Amino acid sequence: MADCKIRSVTIGISGNHISSRNSQGVVKIKDGEVTQADIERAKETAKAVNIPPDHQVLHTVVQEYIIDNQPGVREPIGMSGIRLDTRVHIITGAATAFAKPAKMHRALRPESGRSGAAARLASADAVLTEDEKELGVCVLDIGGGTTDIAVYTNGAIRHTAVIPIAGDLITATSPRRCARPSGAAERIKNLPRRRHRPSRYRRFGRNGRSPQRWRSSAAPDRPPRARQHHRPARRRNFWNWH
Repeated sequence: MADCKIRSVTIGISGNHISSRNSQGVVKIKDGEVTQADIERAKETAKAVNIPPDHQVLHTVVQEYIIDNQPGVREPIGMSGIRLDTRVHIITGAATAFAKPAKMHRALRPESGRSGAAARLASADAVLTEDEKELGVCVLDIGGGTTDIAVYTNGAIRHTAVIPIAGDLITATSPRRCARPSGAAERIKNLPRRRHRPSRYRRFGRNGRSPQRWRSSAAPDRPPRARQHHRPARRRNFWNWH
């Protein structure tokens, strides 16, 4: 109906079944120069981790390469060395959870694109820039049932996690805490935040009004002076001073 052609599709997969870990693989460099074959062998070595039988590997993201104890290498092809160390971040999930996204991907028939991706990585790719990943950033994707977390430093993914606390839990607990029906709790949760301005800013000259004037009872013959209004001092409990 939209008369457009789908070129790429990425379907985000989330849930408590998604897990992640960091792994490391070490291989010997053939012919003393790193090739693509050496990189693939190092990745396969790093992927040799114990996962549950009903799970499968969804992503194997390279964090960095280390050549002869030289860390921080991002493009090792063509470099000389003896030992190639690859550090990767592996994300796994239940195999049954990938069947429906794969079916949807085949039905859409895009020219390219992944059939399924972890929601935390898909959200990070959608909102982050390369500079933000380089400086360090944490992405929180708050959904209905879970909250996905992705941490980036030095341009690579370092940690991912999932928390079983999200919007549905807030909607379910709000009626009991606030004595409101579930429909009202959903509307309150979606209301935009309003900035509250204290009333003293409106009274004491912030809106263009002239300051109040007063006459001293001790010197009634003097002309009235403008009252200076200062922001009230912040009260502190004596027993909480350190």
